[in-house]
Amino acid sequence: MTVTDKILDYCTGAFFRLGIKSVSMDDISREIGISKKTLYAYYPAKQKLVYKAVNLYVKQEEKDIASLVESSADAIDEVINIARHNIKFFQSISPSAIYDLQKYYPEIWKSIETKHFSFIYNIVKENIDRGIHEKIYREDLNPDIIARLYVQKALSIADDKIFPIHSFDKTLLVREFIKYHLHGISNENGLKKLETIVIS
Repeated sequence: MTVTDKILDYCTGAFFRLGIKSVSMDDISREIGISKKTLYAYYPAKQKLVYKAVNLYVKQEEKDIASLVESSADAIDEVINIARHNIKFFQSISPSAIYDLQKYYPEIWKSIETKHFSFIYNIVKENIDRGIHEKIYREDLNPDIIARLYVQKALSIADDKIFPIHSFDKTLLVREFIKYHLHGISNENGLKKLETIVIS
């Protein structure tokens, strides 16, 4: 593993586990076992390191989600599996990680938001098509509109102005959001299936 790989590997985990602001360049150089001079030679500014580490993390998340799509039994199973994955994500990260991105690195957050939620839009749109084909979603749905609404609602979960970190539990928000979404798009067959499912 190269020095760059070691730096990114540590930061990708530490930024989300501890919060971006809580991890200083001193902390990084000490944990990696290199001098600050060497660290700055690779990353002259923390902002560049944050951008690369967060992008790496998001790309891995997208690979994991794509894998869940492939392995899911049907459209509802797909949504539930992704929701459970998201719950584990929120349980494993520091509540301040996303807040730090939004407040101190707004350009990075906007870039990630745009790319990642374009990915999510496509996943949801394809899921709607799948559910209609499998006859567990309503046939009168407009996949494009539903996918756009889903993305906007998902963005609101991460918005501290709408759901302040210290007032709303992200795990509960994900559960309520998914129940709201699935009950709105499922037909009678889908609703029967939902009766047997617990999102945990």
